[in-house]
Amino acid sequence: IDCMKTKDWIIRDCRFENIRGATGGGRGAIFMWIGSVNPLIERNVIVNCGAAICLGNGHNPHRHYHVTGGIVRNNFVYHTSTWRAVELGYTRDMKFVHNTIYTDPPEAHTRAICIYDQASIPTGGLELRNNLLRGHIENRAKGQVILADNLVGEAVQPEWFVDPPSGKLFLTKSAGEAVDKVMPLPEAPRDITGRRRPVGPLADLGAHEKR
Repeated sequence: IDCMKTKDWIIRDCRFENIRGATGGGRGAIFMWIGSVNPLIERNVIVNCGAAICLGNGHNPHRHYHVTGGIVRNNFVYHTSTWRAVELGYTRDMKFVHNTIYTDPPEAHTRAICIYDQASIPTGGLELRNNLLRGHIENRAKGQVILADNLVGEAVQPEWFVDPPSGKLFLTKSAGEAVDKVMPLPEAPRDITGRRRPVGPLADLGAHEKR
């Protein structure tokens, strides 16, 4: 999906698999840019694509904000490319919450999420909360970014998930470090399966609320 100047688009309950460019990199499964407003991207499964969710484009000669408003929540991403799984560029007032991203092999871990802008088009009001990432966040933004209650890096273990290569990033009994860990968010009252969160006293990290 490659789109510009959208308003109130909903991308929900889709599966994207093996979408790659000729060189194996780039090519976001969901690519939204130039003047898009208030998207809702939720409950998607993205497997083995060159890039997964790209909101914004590094090429910005006209100095536009690419995405204003909107929520990205409750998505599963299994990512094998050394390119970024998620790009958030030239955004304002966006929320990226309760997503699960698993990068593999290890050299892909450094770029699970990349945030960027320019001083003349600074990021504003971007929030990343309650995400579960086997990988890292590269924040190159000069503007305002809130990173809170995300569990990132190699501490997130393969055995925490049912079957990562197939995109089944549901939590297992081994995922105790991700269960009942964060305050629930009003922007994400249900998980990827539609189950209301929290089940326990606190919400689980990532897209899946374990029963």
